Amino acid sequence: MSNDNIHKNTVRPPKITSVRKLTRILNDAMRNGEKELVKETVLENTETAKKAIPYLNMKYRHYVRKVLEGSG
Repeated sequence: MSNDNIHKNTVRPPKITSVRKLTRILNDAMRNGEKELVKETVLENTETAKKAIPYLNMKYRHYVRKVLEGSG
């Protein structure tokens, strides 16, 4: 059996260097209840996520901090 198609349907979030773009993505995802997407995106873009925390919606900052600390 071939392992070529194991990750075929897996979508990795892109590397985002723009704080403004990441903030927008995280706010929209949290508003839509897509916490798994937020978690994956934050873990893929940790440095940018740290910079984006002050610009996130107040309701979502705590969750993003928890993900960065590893307990999200």
